[in-house]
Amino acid sequence: MSELESDLEAQSYLIQDIVARVLAEDIGPGDATSRAVIPPETRAAGQLLAKESGVVAGMEVARECFRQLSSQTEFTAVKHSGESFEVGEILGTVQGPARALLAAERTALNFLQRLCGIATLTRKFVDAV
Repeated sequence: MSELESDLEAQSYLIQDIVARVLAEDIGPGDATSRAVIPPETRAAGQLLAKESGVVAGMEVARECFRQLSSQTEFTAVKHSGESFEVGEILGTVQGPARALLAAERTALNFLQRLCGIATLTRKFVDAV
């Protein structure tokens, strides 16, 4: 295994671990509201839309949030780490079981907001130098 492959494997493990911990804290045993009102077979789709301009970071973390709640989710990153985006642009799409999407949504967005914010500020500092 090359050093790069080893680093990627370690990074993947770290992402899986932190997402599992955050999901356990955020939703615990599950989203009671979704279980009460949404039939288990219901499917849904959504888009991750930018509310501000910035720099992408954390799409793999968002993908992992949805994956951990259902292996049936399909997450597609439209923008990738390091790319700039403008207000209203689609950063990614997700589809799958509605219950899983609703349960993972807030956690995924929290990660993206924080990580994109850091990447955006970093880009501003780099551009200023």
